[in-house]
Amino acid sequence: MYWALGLVALLPAWLVVFVALLPDAPGRRFQFISAAAWILSAAAGLVGAITTEGRVRRLDESGLHASPARFWRLGVMALAPSWAIACVGYVLLWFR
Repeated sequence: MYWALGLVALLPAWLVVFVALLPDAPGRRFQFISAAAWILSAAAGLVGAITTEGRVRRLDESGLHASPARFWRLGVMALAPSWAIACVGYVLLWFR
């Protein structure tokens, strides 16, 4: 449960930057920087969610009683790289 809360905590920030990478008009093509950042950000989000969820399962199965803060941090860490990639892509797009 706390892992999901950590995931949801960073989701709005990632989603705003992720959507900002989309072209501003229908039918326009992606620029290379925004397309690369968009794809890498989505891939990093999926990989982060899968790997941290696996870590949460291993912690639960081990019988160790991890703190809720640890599970929350794992949820945040699932989307942090994805958010960082999207932010870098947006900044590079903005300075271009």
